[in-house]
Amino acid sequence: MNTDKRMIKETVIEVEQHSENWPFSDAKLVYAMGWLGQQMNKLPKEYWLKAVINVETYEEYNSMRAKLTISYSRPETDDEYSARLTKEKEDRARRREQAIANAKATLARYGEDV
Repeated sequence: MNTDKRMIKETVIEVEQHSENWPFSDAKLVYAMGWLGQQMNKLPKEYWLKAVINVETYEEYNSMRAKLTISYSRPETDDEYSARLTKEKEDRARRREQAIANAKATLARYGEDV
């Protein structure tokens, strides 16, 4: 069982080209910089230096498209950590119960010789 706190990826915005929120429609850098500043203001200041921007391109319907994502990573909170450990414990118990049920079904089907 991993008891260390994990890093959580928070997505500030994910926007696809040709959507109404795409910031680069007019291709003017000054407007894009203003939009990026607005996105930065959505971040907690302590994560400004950890924020990343990712631009992916892909083909859709024989046309190139783009998707822009701004995100940052933060340590999980105490509540998230506790909830994760509880869920991991429940998942292990459920898998154990399923394994026991499978073993019992195998024994019932094939007998003690298995």
